[in-house]
Amino acid sequence: MEQHGKYYKVLSNEDVLNALGQTEYMPIQINKSYDHKLKTNLIVPPVYQAYSLAIEYMSYWFYSKFPPNFFKHKFLDASHVLDQFRKLRNKDLLVVNKPAAHIVVDQDRSYNRERIDLHNLGLNLYSNHCSYKDAFFIDREKHIYISMVMKMLLLNFNFSIRVATRSVQQDISDVAEMAFRAGGSQKHYLDVDYPIPKELIGQLACDLNMCNDNNLYNVIDMLHYLNQRSGLAFLYKFNTATGNMDYFLRVPRVMIHIRTGDINIDQGTPQSMITNNYTVNFECQVRFPAIKFFAYYSYIERESIKSITKLDTKSFLVGVTNLCSIPHTNSKGWNWDFRTTYTFNSKEELEKLKNKELLSIDINEITGEFRDTIEYTKSIAINPEVFIEIKAFNYVDFVPIEIDWDHMIIHFLKPLTTAEVHLIFYINKEYIHNTMSMLKQYDKYRLKPHDDKIGPNINIGTKLPNL
Repeated sequence: MEQHGKYYKVLSNEDVLNALGQTEYMPIQINKSYDHKLKTNLIVPPVYQAYSLAIEYMSYWFYSKFPPNFFKHKFLDASHVLDQFRKLRNKDLLVVNKPAAHIVVDQDRSYNRERIDLHNLGLNLYSNHCSYKDAFFIDREKHIYISMVMKMLLLNFNFSIRVATRSVQQDISDVAEMAFRAGGSQKHYLDVDYPIPKELIGQLACDLNMCNDNNLYNVIDMLHYLNQRSGLAFLYKFNTATGNMDYFLRVPRVMIHIRTGDINIDQGTPQSMITNNYTVNFECQVRFPAIKFFAYYSYIERESIKSITKLDTKSFLVGVTNLCSIPHTNSKGWNWDFRTTYTFNSKEELEKLKNKELLSIDINEITGEFRDTIEYTKSIAINPEVFIEIKAFNYVDFVPIEIDWDHMIIHFLKPLTTAEVHLIFYINKEYIHNTMSMLKQYDKYRLKPHDDKIGPNINIGTKLPNL
């Protein structure tokens, strides 16, 4: 077709959809392009912390099944050589008073989950099929991302109980079969503090130009920067293993798997005309998560949205919007944390959309990750907008909204043009981490059960002993 000296091609509906790589049922398409560059070597954190935490938890798990002060002598094979001198009286060092408990632990170094945890690509190469999407630390403004890869430790525990009489031995063995689920397995969920290598924080400080001439930086400023952009809480506290103040990463809900073997008893030890030292022992295979390495890299992502609106049976309106134009931070300096899309699909909603009526949506499910913080903030008579801001994006326009935090409903203040709405969430993550740290007392515990109750005498808020 020629018009005013120019040629035009008339496209059918199918031609338009095929040109945009879409089908009739996909009115929105997001195109992405990105550049990925690894900035440093992979950083391997020390494994001693996870090893120590596993022993601490399993020791508490074992002793929690017995009444307080039931054992007169407790011995941990992995404890410090002078630990017994610190805890016991001189006469107790010569004779083992019964009932007594002995815990021995050994790590299976060959275990790698059938080569799942095997990384033989060296310290300079990180192969990840999920690309940047597994990063827990995201700074979109400076294009800095930090991700981590977990591995599983396999620890073999041997628990031994020594008593003076056969009757007590048999009673303990019967109770132990049920309390420790002999011949079965169980899993518990824990909130765990993992140490962050100083090299990782130092590299980050250098890239942000936070270091002075002596390569020193302000810890408070660093914690503020980290917690504003991290999905996991960063802590700075005393590390008893090193004797220094270190950075820790609080990882919630890591799973520990325990497989308990059979309960074994012996015939005791003959001493003169009597038999003494009856033992009850069993073994446990424990799988405990640890951080294999951190990957620190920069990632530049570009996104664009193609929106197609069907005007009638023979014409379309095509709009292209660049998401990069949306600021990475809002006016308060909070990061764009995540984006979600809500689609109006019910008959009633589509009718209101057609009649240009104002719509609203329920955001209870969308804000599930921050619900505890939202409820706590409302309980102290503070509007949740002190740490969360939501912006609505419909077609090519921002849509003003009003949020009813009491009922968790977003009201749109102008009619929408399409059924899809993009919600951009700006989050003050430092506020969330500080609130959760206060509610769950992160600064007091390095290991804490995640569930309300995971077994007898183990409740949230119970401080596990330092072994």
